[in-house]
Amino acid sequence: MLRKAGRYGPAFFFFDPSIIVACASKRIAAIMPNDIATRHLALALRTNKKNPTVMKTLVFLSAILLLTACDVYYVDPVVPAPPPYDLRDMYIGTYDISEYSSTYDEYWDYRISIYKSSGDVVIDNFYNSGLNVYATVTPDGIYIPWQTVNGYELQGDGYIDGSKLVINYKVRDSYTEGSAWDFCGATGWR
Repeated sequence: MLRKAGRYGPAFFFFDPSIIVACASKRIAAIMPNDIATRHLALALRTNKKNPTVMKTLVFLSAILLLTACDVYYVDPVVPAPPPYDLRDMYIGTYDISEYSSTYDEYWDYRISIYKSSGDVVIDNFYNSGLNVYATVTPDGIYIPWQTVNGYELQGDGYIDGSKLVINYKVRDSYTEGSAWDFCGATGWR
């Protein structure tokens, strides 16, 4: 099967006992055995079963011609570019928090600060208890992994929408035996 190379594509060679086709970068040339300068070479192409050494030599010479006629391109692997900004910058600042505890059915108003810390962020005055809680910022939101801080076990997640911060989390006092989990939802504004 003969396929034409692209406008500036590489060169290809197709072998058939009766025809040699060379696809150059801009044109296709077909060379019939009768057009070859010597009858001995044409005869060797037709009778390759009787003289395999000549055929091997022709294949080797064609491969060399192929390698010298082709343009070789190296394509760098695609590496995702880092985000043009630090995702944590959206969360950095001071927020006025309105917190609701569904466990105790109580509302609290207080202030928190979020600042950067070695790949993560720190939420200062978390749960209105002066806790410094570490959180991770992802493109999907903010995630507070399971951690124990000053006797409080906690975990949660949230997101930011403009200047509005929403965090849902659970907290338990690990020093008090049998203490219940406090499920809270906090909404804050800058």
